[in-house]
Amino acid sequence: MLSELFTLILFAIAASFSPGPNNIVTSYTSFNFGFKKTIPTMLGVVIGWMSLVILLQMSSGIIFKKFVELQVFIKIFGSIYLLFMAYNLSFSKTISGESTAKPVTFINTFFFQFINPKAIIYALLAISM
Repeated sequence: MLSELFTLILFAIAASFSPGPNNIVTSYTSFNFGFKKTIPTMLGVVIGWMSLVILLQMSSGIIFKKFVELQVFIKIFGSIYLLFMAYNLSFSKTISGESTAKPVTFINTFFFQFINPKAIIYALLAISM
């Protein structure tokens, strides 16, 4: 029991502190708008990820057993999506002039968990453990 708890703690540390989109979004909001306005962002990440884990736990075994080809599709589509995001980020233009920056909201980070490749991979790892 103690070894399983230790493993879970190490997994949580690796998942929480490794660089990823959630850390970048939360840092952006915190640096630009302060801690109080970052609380909804952090809650969106936590509650969204927990919802993702629960949804994957309830459905992944059934879906992947029934549709084996879906795993290949997810790998290919996920790779294309990551390349698309990298291309857009690499060739994006900077906007000059006044910007109306707003903090990232709870809803944004909640639903972001369902398209975040790192969150999905960590959720599947958590389920398999």
